Amino acid sequence: MESDPNTISWPWPVEDYSECVDLPASGFKYDVSFQGWNWSDVRKASIASCLKSNLSFDVAAYPNFSGYLTSPGHPTYDLKENDRRRREFRRSMKESRVALCPESIPGVFPYRFFEAMSAARIPILIGSDFVFPFSDEIPYKDFCLFVSRQDADKTADYITALLAEMPDAELIQRGKQARFYWDKYLNGAKWAALMTYAVEKALTREVSRH
Repeated sequence: MESDPNTISWPWPVEDYSECVDLPASGFKYDVSFQGWNWSDVRKASIASCLKSNLSFDVAAYPNFSGYLTSPGHPTYDLKENDRRRREFRRSMKESRVALCPESIPGVFPYRFFEAMSAARIPILIGSDFVFPFSDEIPYKDFCLFVSRQDADKTADYITALLAEMPDAELIQRGKQARFYWDKYLNGAKWAALMTYAVEKALTREVSRH
């Protein structure tokens, strides 16, 4: 993907979590949030790392993929459970300082990464080999924490160091920066214009090479 001129990295379509943007009136309740399917080695290692640490961790590690809950005919189809998980996810994201975003498939972005940006929370992206959308325009390093696949079992150490350096006011500021770039370049409601922009930009770059 990095070398193929005909390929453009693109985000997952996620909801607009604007209600999570500001610091809750009572302050944060948790350091870290994770609500999702706990099945890959990276997810298991990063979740276990946080559970064993002194971090306050709001976790709901489900044994199945939430996407199947809305698929009629699938054995786990359950709209009520899906609604409950979504409510819990939004609550947890709003009440937590950072969002744990471990990969499930190597090199494939977890939905949680773009959801955290939408919610103005600092994403803790655990994994390797990602190709970032609009990487020349979005300064991901300014508002994300990256943990390699090999260091997944040390995730809590990275988060602890980050929180020691960054007070809540700065966490909110960095989160709002993430939200700004999500809305400008990744928001699914703007994909028609964004896809046109991305393709025109790629074509202009390709023409300039020749």
